[in-house]
Amino acid sequence: LHLANANNEVLRIGYDRTRQAYFSDRTQAGLVDFSEKFAAGHHYAPRASERDELRMHLFLDRASLELFTDDGEVVITDIFFPTVPFDRLFIEAGDGTVQLIGGTIWPLINP
Repeated sequence: LHLANANNEVLRIGYDRTRQAYFSDRTQAGLVDFSEKFAAGHHYAPRASERDELRMHLFLDRASLELFTDDGEVVITDIFFPTVPFDRLFIEAGDGTVQLIGGTIWPLINP
């Protein structure tokens, strides 16, 4: 999943089949230059399930994400600092194919 905004900032959340791990990539998600260690690379969490189907529950607000996968056995928490809100969502399969079976977006607050 890619979240993007008008300033070409992107937050990426997904699954890396080669590593068998979920990831968060905030390297281009807004302000990152305040520390060399902040957003120095991807954050990975190894997959716990061997099922073919991936289930991801993602909770986002203006500056944080919580990704719950594999029935809650795998969790990634991250913060990010976009200069303007993310207002676009893209689904990308990289060099493979993905079948989206379903998805639901619930607003947590009124904008």
